[in-house]
Amino acid sequence: MICVLVLHVFVLMALVADPVAATGWLRWLVVALMVVSTVTVVRFCWFLEGGVGSGLPRSREVAVVFVPPAALWIVSLAEPGLPLAPALALWSAVNVVAPLLRPRRRAWAYVCGVLAVVAHPVLYGSLHPGPDGSPAISGPLSPVPTTLYAALLPIMVLGSLWWWQIVVRLDESRRLAGDLAVARERLRFAADLHDIQGHHLQVIALKAELAERLLTVDPAAAEANIHETRVIARRALEETRSLVQGYRRVDLDEELANAADVLAAAGIDCHLRAEVAAVGSEAERLLGVVVREATTNILRHSRAA
Repeated sequence: MICVLVLHVFVLMALVADPVAATGWLRWLVVALMVVSTVTVVRFCWFLEGGVGSGLPRSREVAVVFVPPAALWIVSLAEPGLPLAPALALWSAVNVVAPLLRPRRRAWAYVCGVLAVVAHPVLYGSLHPGPDGSPAISGPLSPVPTTLYAALLPIMVLGSLWWWQIVVRLDESRRLAGDLAVARERLRFAADLHDIQGHHLQVIALKAELAERLLTVDPAAAEANIHETRVIARRALEETRSLVQGYRRVDLDEELANAADVLAAAGIDCHLRAEVAAVGSEAERLLGVVVREATTNILRHSRAA
């Protein structure tokens, strides 16, 4: 959008400041059409967010971006001193519409745009010949830099869109990597919870069944099994609480290494420099939880590179 806007502002300033151009309502009509063309072209640039080849919007939107430059192209043929500059508005409109087309149609769009730009000074020269009879195709803009910038405009627009698509894909990859890290952590938690609950519940079920069978045969043995069942249930409850609260085997060195691996997998340049002092198991547990939570927040809420 910036490269197109620069061209329009450059042309508009030349149209306003040119003392050779015709005076009166025709001159200001050309200026007004140039302003409208600038607004419509800049507005159409928002449709380029879909990327190259994403398809055209509604026909009305395409007509809105082409009607003012086409009218300017026609009206400026009667404007002395402005043979080339108004045609650039139509060329910029082609450059914001063509990237949305398929490759073959895009090439035809550029060809038609070039023909329109070339035909404009030729027609103007035939309508306004110079004193010696040759076409008067000079204007307020220096032809060499203007032609060079207009020729590079497709490369700048397509290059900007290509770079934009890369940035969008990288951002999407980073978001997916963050979601994957969160899902991996949830799977780890689910696996640990399954290991704790599955093992203890299976033992509790066996002890309860055995106590039920021994209740009438050997009440003392049944009572011992019931006691063991209660102890196992309490142990399972304590381990479940430890898992939920992060008390179960949280090693700071391991959490730092895991954080570096997860960030590297997400495409973030991460270098780990850590010297863990002997601060006690409780402090290491708390710091491990902090590292884990901070890593998740980096992946989900930041644009770290």
